[in-house]
Amino acid sequence: AYCLSPGRRKQFDTNRERGNMRRFRKDQPRTTKTAAMSLRDARKLGKKCYFATTCNGLEHVLKKELENIGAQDVVEGSSGCFFTGDQKTGYRALLWLRTSNRIMELIDERDSELIGGKQSLEEFCYTAAEWHDMFRTSSDEDIPEYLTMRVDCELGPGATQVCNLDNSYFTALTLKNAICDAVRDNSPDGSRPDVDLANADLPLFIHADMNKISIYRVLNKETMHKRGYRPPTDPQIPFHSAPLRESLAAGLLMDTKIFDFEGLQRDDGVANIVVDPMCGSGTLCIEAALIACQTAPGLLQLDLDDIESTLDADNLKHTYVCGRWPDSDLELLRETIREAVEKDRRPIGEGGRPPLFYVFGSDVEPDSVEAAKKSAKMAGVAKLCNFETISCSELELSPESAKNILNAGSAFNVPIPSSITFVSNPPWDMRIRDAKEAWQSLGQSLKKNAQTYENGGTAYLLSGNKEITQELRMKAARRVPVKAGGVDLRWLEYSIFPAKKNSNVDISTVS
Repeated sequence: AYCLSPGRRKQFDTNRERGNMRRFRKDQPRTTKTAAMSLRDARKLGKKCYFATTCNGLEHVLKKELENIGAQDVVEGSSGCFFTGDQKTGYRALLWLRTSNRIMELIDERDSELIGGKQSLEEFCYTAAEWHDMFRTSSDEDIPEYLTMRVDCELGPGATQVCNLDNSYFTALTLKNAICDAVRDNSPDGSRPDVDLANADLPLFIHADMNKISIYRVLNKETMHKRGYRPPTDPQIPFHSAPLRESLAAGLLMDTKIFDFEGLQRDDGVANIVVDPMCGSGTLCIEAALIACQTAPGLLQLDLDDIESTLDADNLKHTYVCGRWPDSDLELLRETIREAVEKDRRPIGEGGRPPLFYVFGSDVEPDSVEAAKKSAKMAGVAKLCNFETISCSELELSPESAKNILNAGSAFNVPIPSSITFVSNPPWDMRIRDAKEAWQSLGQSLKKNAQTYENGGTAYLLSGNKEITQELRMKAARRVPVKAGGVDLRWLEYSIFPAKKNSNVDISTVS
């Protein structure tokens, strides 16, 4: 550096200062998004504050879902959305949200700068709610009974610098101890709630970042991506090594041109045929069929054959932990479930299937195809989905064959579809071997089939490996970054133009 000319020396000092500034900014806590309305203002208006979680990158899809079910003050956050509404809004979110994994109701919050350590955190947790009333289930004052609990914690950006909190385990333990102390102080016999990690009656969640420290109670028993239609998995079988999470699959599908902004099937009189040439266990195919049928994913956990027994108080409390709470409204929950049942268009009985939507899935693994068939049957969409054991290179789905499929078993005369849509989660190197050959074969199959349609086709592919994606020999028209399971993914959109008439040249002009 000392041998440089004055001009080069000045540039060297400038670059060094820029590097120091980058390191300085890296050490600073990042800004985080907050709710549009504070808890105090929401309570004045008779509203509750909620937060729905999702995969990082799908917040815009979740926001549209929330607005569609009537949620208010919806604001995109980090890996989720804030929203407000009444108790029914929370129940509707629990039943209808496809891209969410967890619905949480805000109990109390405080500015992070007011939490300076363990003592102030204990004080905040102790006074956050009337814990004795929230946990007590018996009306007998002399013999109190309490709900069981579980506490989870997440420390976001800035929690260490602002709140002096650097350990999520001890932060959760502080909340648990404060609740036990608060209940014991108000209990006539000095009893306290028990902890149940497997099946807690009142799951709690504490989150801290540079702006707020918040305490939530979780409405759902298990993560909402577990729809209930996937058959038991066997770790010995290879195709179970990398299953696609159902909530992620639904969010990706709702970010396509297949469905409108409400997440429903387009009702423009055009036949829709969706193909997954590497379907695996069929998650994308099944979720596409459920969206087209306007089926609330929360209904998949219920026995709709005996609806009255399903809506019994004991069964509701078993399925939904929020039904066990002292302030729950089981009649309101029943009403919300009945509304969802009325909108369900699944062809469970003899009513046939929606004639303008069909899903086709194929895979080279017979075990995968068999699992996909079982899952579609359990989800009640077997009449909309067809799965075959065939490689993508051998797949041939012409417009005429698509028309025959769409008209099979239908009283309507569906015209020849003018375009085709592909959705798939092909293998990539970090999961499954031979990914390079798979992507090359997939690219050839997409062009071969889409170019036979009048308007060509569109392909939506999920990838976590940029180098493997280049084997497709296509240029993506749109890329949506998504993060799931700690892996950075891309939801890629490809537009495939139809082949030119009176030309023997195999074109694949892709934008």
